[in-house]
Amino acid sequence: MRSLALWCVVSGSSLLALGCGGAPKSADDGAVASIDMAEIAIDSSTRAGDLPPAPVDLGVAPGPDLVSVDLASADLAIGDGPEVDGAPPDVDLSVDVDLAMAADLALGPDLTMPADLAKLPPGDLSGPLSCRDGVKNNTESDQDCGGMECAPCEYMKVCVRAADCYSGACGNGRCVHPSSCLNAMQDGNESDVDCGGPDCSPCAAGKACAANGDCASQACARLVCVSAPPSFKAAVAVPLGAAPHAPAIADLDGDGRLDVVVTATTTNAMLVLLGKGDGTFAAPVSYAAGALPQYLVLRDFNGDRKLDAAIASRGDGNIDILLGNGDGTFQAAKFIFTGSANFGIAAGDLDNDGRLDLVTTPKESGGMNAYLGNGDGTFRHSVEIVRGGYTGIALGDVDGDGKLDAVAAVEFPASFGLYLGKGDGTFMAEALYPSGGTVAWGVLAADLDGDGFIDLAATNRGASSVGVLRNAGFGALLAVATMAARRSPTA
Repeated sequence: MRSLALWCVVSGSSLLALGCGGAPKSADDGAVASIDMAEIAIDSSTRAGDLPPAPVDLGVAPGPDLVSVDLASADLAIGDGPEVDGAPPDVDLSVDVDLAMAADLALGPDLTMPADLAKLPPGDLSGPLSCRDGVKNNTESDQDCGGMECAPCEYMKVCVRAADCYSGACGNGRCVHPSSCLNAMQDGNESDVDCGGPDCSPCAAGKACAANGDCASQACARLVCVSAPPSFKAAVAVPLGAAPHAPAIADLDGDGRLDVVVTATTTNAMLVLLGKGDGTFAAPVSYAAGALPQYLVLRDFNGDRKLDAAIASRGDGNIDILLGNGDGTFQAAKFIFTGSANFGIAAGDLDNDGRLDLVTTPKESGGMNAYLGNGDGTFRHSVEIVRGGYTGIALGDVDGDGKLDAVAAVEFPASFGLYLGKGDGTFMAEALYPSGGTVAWGVLAADLDGDGFIDLAATNRGASSVGVLRNAGFGALLAVATMAARRSPTA
């Protein structure tokens, strides 16, 4: 075998150039590597930055006349260049070559990379050098994978498009499983990421849910799966002697025990049941109200730190105000004539003056009325919005601008009617959102999922369901989610 010393510049274990200079070398110079027809190995004694002296003019042009490499068969042949005087016969070529890395180098016109080696699976060392350099570069979507040159990426690697992933599925910037229940995304009918809904496995505790069936525990509380369903003792019936409607719960007498207030539509009264603290109540006490009292709200309307009651009366077009005495009793009702068949009622500070105001929904005539509070338990009319078919009403800052908004339940078509507040007791135009059922009735505005944003919920009386609109932030309401309820829910 003809002996020749061929110097090459190396960096660590990576070949940077081949055929950069030739010079005679002796066997004990330390940087001599043997050439094997099946494997060309890098001599670890060659250090980064080891540069040869000025090349010796061998009298021939470097290139295929000196050394040629067949990348497809891994053969190496010595050309017909002249012998180098003084080279010992036992010295092989000191060529520092990794065949796979050499495939990506510009080795001259006769040393080109076969086209079928351009992009191969991980572990195959015939791809471009940039796909094995431990750096995210060129068009790679993650380190040494994806993009136009490299093999597709494995599970959970960064991706830009589906072609960057072996699975063919890129979700939320990561290579994911192609199945909708294993792709690390909330999609389809899932209530949370890869769980819940009719297609995927039930969710674990702490995951989002829309119904009990979404949870492994079969317990969905406040739209979150809990570890076990809540349990209750057997129900205790409390005779009222009237048709109760729209219960409200609060501590009326300051004893730390919750009390219950309901309207009685058949006796035109408000009934108060003081709690004993053990789940039972004292006998109901009746207070006269307007004709056909409907929904009620308990708040301090005159600033004396005692809870008062405001009732929407449907039969005589009044709002009934009963000021509380702080001991569980109430003064006689004072009536605010509205001329409308009031149905729903809610309280809040609509104009940011520190005084509680009222909004009502007159069911028959339709629309919504706002009444600004004077701070002493009296009110003045502010605005009337004419729109048929409203039932329940609620207040909350849905868009997070510090101004209360109003949301009403619309019977037909069953939907949420959202009015963004202007902060002066008036509102912007209505925006409708489907409630997911038929005959929407009661409505709630509250943070149902604990994310700090006001969500909306409505009872669908005609469909025996509850529809929920989750707020993604600052009034961006997501698609309605529904859950089954008892027959014809109202409140």
